[in-house]
Amino acid sequence: MGAGIYTLIGKVAGLSGNFIWLSFLMASVSALFTAFSYAELSAAFPKAGGEYMYAKKAFGKKAGIFLGVTISLNGIVSGATVAIGFAGYLAGLIGINLLIGSLGIIVLIFVVNISGIKQSSVVNIIFTIIEAGGLLFVIYSAFPSIGKINYIELPPRGYNGILEASALAFFAYIGFEEIVKLAEETKNPEKNIPKALFTASAIVIVIYSLVTVCAVSVIPYEEFGQVSGCVDFVLPPDKISEELKRLATELKA
Repeated sequence: MGAGIYTLIGKVAGLSGNFIWLSFLMASVSALFTAFSYAELSAAFPKAGGEYMYAKKAFGKKAGIFLGVTISLNGIVSGATVAIGFAGYLAGLIGINLLIGSLGIIVLIFVVNISGIKQSSVVNIIFTIIEAGGLLFVIYSAFPSIGKINYIELPPRGYNGILEASALAFFAYIGFEEIVKLAEETKNPEKNIPKALFTASAIVIVIYSLVTVCAVSVIPYEEFGQVSGCVDFVLPPDKISEELKRLATELKA
């Protein structure tokens, strides 16, 4: 939870306007169908190999290797995107170099992962709590503004903008499938892995929907779409600092 919506919500708002909630909802439904597939497969083959194991069982070892490599490339691209987004926000706070910040978070996560499943799980829980706390803070701060805008106003690009935004918003749901790779470290994985997939999906759908509604209730989508810069990776540090100060002033007001 958190990384995807933190780094692309502005771009999604720029495309879908006040219909941002619908774009995220469409993406969440697509992700939910994926969760059903993973739940069925993880119950049938509770192995750490995940997608590699599923493809191997269905189509043979070569297909399994091909899919495994594809999933690895997906992880590299999404990990790099989030690392650069994180570095951009960090640069706005302490002025660190973008490249150094990106490589630093990747090295840190690498060290945590090789330290062991228990250690990485604890760190993951801590950061998930922090990420969720940030999103809940956004909801709490902007909740009084809900209802002050028209949430069914079509964006400049019409329905095409909403559909494009939903495709982009799907990035926020990448990562749920990683749960199945913990099958061999999970007690009773045939039941607990599917339960974890659906529970996580339900919680995130609710929080993401509230965050998107709150976000456009406080900041006009035209402005929001210009200032995020997440998929373009990041704003320059001075722009990030200015935007954080402006948002803080608006929240106080």
